[in-house]
This record gives sequence, C-alpha cells and structure tokens, in this order.
Amino acid sequence: MKNNLHTKLAIASLLLWVASLMLPGFMVGQRSEPMIGGSILLWGIVFGWLTMGWAVYANIFYIYAAIKTLSSKIPSTSLLLMVLFSLTIFLFKGVPRDEGTGVTLPIVGWGWGVVLWYLSQILICLSALNKAKKISAKTVHSCLAIAALALIIIFSFRYSQWKSFNTQERGLFLSQGIAFSKMQPCNVSYNRVDAPLISHGSSIALEIEDNLLKSSPGIYIPKLNNILRGEAVWTWYAWPHYPSMNDIAVLKRGQNIADYVLSASRVEDGAEIKVINTKTHKIIHTQSLRKPKSWPGRGSYFCPYSARGYWSGLQEGYDTAIYNALTPPNEDKPIPILTEDLLEKCNLGDTYISNDKEVHDWDGDALGFRLRQIDKTGFCSKHYAARVTMSGPKNNSWFGAGIWLHDRQTKQPIMLFSSNNSCGLRDYCERKQNIDIYSVHIKNKTQIEVKTSIGNFTSYARNKSYE
Repeated sequence: MKNNLHTKLAIASLLLWVASLMLPGFMVGQRSEPMIGGSILLWGIVFGWLTMGWAVYANIFYIYAAIKTLSSKIPSTSLLLMVLFSLTIFLFKGVPRDEGTGVTLPIVGWGWGVVLWYLSQILICLSALNKAKKISAKTVHSCLAIAALALIIIFSFRYSQWKSFNTQERGLFLSQGIAFSKMQPCNVSYNRVDAPLISHGSSIALEIEDNLLKSSPGIYIPKLNNILRGEAVWTWYAWPHYPSMNDIAVLKRGQNIADYVLSASRVEDGAEIKVINTKTHKIIHTQSLRKPKSWPGRGSYFCPYSARGYWSGLQEGYDTAIYNALTPPNEDKPIPILTEDLLEKCNLGDTYISNDKEVHDWDGDALGFRLRQIDKTGFCSKHYAARVTMSGPKNNSWFGAGIWLHDRQTKQPIMLFSSNNSCGLRDYCERKQNIDIYSVHIKNKTQIEVKTSIGNFTSYARNKSYE
C-alpha cells in the first residue's frame, strides 16, 4: 500500500471514527449523563428508526466506503448513501424514555463524538475523491482548512455558552465531553454550599409558601433536622448500625423562636430561597430560582435545578446546597453501654398527633415516631431508658424480647437488642400481651436480660461491630 495522500486521509478518518465511538455523542433531557458513541451505534442500529434516527445507519456505508478506499476500488454509491443518511441527523427526535409511555427525550446537547464522527466522514470523502483524481491535493488542503475553521467556530460557540452558563449549567451541559448545548442559560447564578453554615444543635424554622410545595413548578426541600414545629424542636435520630429501623424524634419543648429560618416565597417568574440568622437578622444563604427559557420541561421545574428534580443522576442542586448549609457535622458521641439494672417503670404515655406524626410523652420528654408505635412498656435507670416488647410469630409458641435502648437524659437511641425468637414489626408477628415484664438487666454491651412472669429472656445487640 503506497503512503500517498488519500491513504493518509483514509487512515486518519478511521482513527477519528474509532475515537468518536469512545466519546459522548449527545445528551438528552431528564438524563444528566450523555450517551457514548459506541452505545449509540449498537442501540441505534436496532431502534434508531423509531425516533427518526436514520443518521446512525450512515455508519454501515462509512465502513464499506473506508474498506473500498483503502483497497483498489472507488466507493461512489456507498459514499453518497453515507452522506444522505448522515444529513438526516436534523430529523432525529431523541431517544425513547421507556418502553411503555411512548415519550421521547429530546436532544439537549451534542458531544465531541458527533463532531469527530462528521470529521471522519469528511476525510473519507476527501480521500475517495482524491483517489479518483476528482480533486487535487491543493483542494484537499483547502477543505481541511475549512474544517479547521468550523472547529474554531464550534469552540467559540462553546466558549460563549460557558460564559453565559452558571456553574451548575456548565457542569451539566458543557462537561463530560459535550461540545455545545441546545439549552438556553438560566441567567441566575448557582450558589453552591460545600460546608455547613450553622453550628451543631441549632434549630431551624421552615417558612415555605404552600403554593411552592403543592403547585408546579414547585421546590424541593431536603430532609433537615432540629426543625422547630409549634413550640418544640424535633431532633430526628436513626438507630445506630440499623438504618432500616424506624427513625425516632426527640422533642425539645419551650423554644418559640428558631435559631435560623429557611424561607421560600414565590416571585415573578420564579422563587426566592433564603436562610436567615434570627439573632443577627443576616441572610447567610440565598438562592434565586427562575423558570427555564428553553425546552425540555419548561414550566415543570425551576433553574438552577434541584438534585431530585428533572435531571436524573444530577449530583448537586439548590436542594443539596440547602442541606449542606443547614446540616452541621454530627457531634453526638457514641454512648457507652455499661452493666446496669433498669428497675424503674417508665411506660410511654398516651398517643397524640403532631405534624402528622405520632407523639408519646416519656420520662419527662416526648418522642415522635414516623410509624404507629406499639411498644409502650418502659424501664429506666440512672443512665438508660428502654422500651421493651415480647413478640413472636403468630400461632406459634416460641417468642422473644426486643429492647430499644436510649440514653435517659437525652433520649438519644443507643442500640437495638433482640433475640432469635423475637420478630419485631413484621406482618407475621404478634405482641404477647399476657406476659408481665419485671425488669431489664444490661449484662454487657452485647447482651440484655429481660425478667418476666414466665422466665428470663436474653437479647443481643443488633450491631455487627459488637459481635
């Protein structure tokens, strides 16, 4: 094979084509991750016709034309078909969202893979025409100069978009191998927060307009802790080493004014979010939200975007900024489990509902539960408070003891203990109501003994680090 101009062009074309398969081809609405060229080729050959994606079939004729160009033949018909199919990219609607809805996700950005894909086709056309002596080497060089100018124009357009996009839009629409975007800028800055702006234990009041929570577009407020509701601060805890267990809140009463206020109000064509220090009256975080000016999803969400909203897989948004600002590091130290007898009866009080949650008075404090609370038998000592239940499978004679151990002073959850025969809150369980519980004895950090009217039961810590 002679090392002439048309051969060099064909080899360069193949290299660009292979590179395009490893780079992002395009990005579609609702998905924050672009589609890679190789994946587009594989899926497009099979399903491209469903959404007018005829351009993908140009690859078939490209491969045939490249093989003929590197051999002794001139690919005329295959080149013509390749060009015709590649030009149909302007008819491409997008990709199907799923199998059942028939919704097509529109193209919102084109990747560098598509740019290299078109360059590879230009080079193979120049190679074939030069090989057929239809164009001279000078004409080839002129065409390459025009292609270089087109690349400069693409880079310039990308730079203008980079300047007009906020930091979130840059990361979403102009990163991960995306050459340029079809989205219009939000024209609102994205105020990112990486570190907490409040101290541990600070209380927060929510002042969110109802129409921002119930109408569209609405806002997403992340799950926050130490929320002031009425005259009580709700501090939610998860059970250590047992995250699937129902969370529990400790209510601290007597506070009328929170340390900070998170407010959200609707304004013309958008909304405003603010975090205010109630003592200094200073705004420590603010975020303006506006309705996006371009499709997709116009009117159904705000920009800057939330991590839970329209774009699946988005790692950060205005909601994560709120969470980072109002979630200081947990400074609660692990509470040691010491040998101790819990002899004092301290049952949970009657149930009442507050903020759609079940609340019980307990030992001078109040606990809030997300789910219906059944275990009301309590025992206390100097350092600990425990809720105890006897349970087992329905219509079965064997059962065991379950213990929820708390710190008595703060009511912070410490550990869940259960025996092999207890089965907790599962549907096939039932509470053994005809058993008198006399006391609870903490034997060590892994075992608790429950003394009852029918014998003693030993339960074990549900914590692998103790095993």
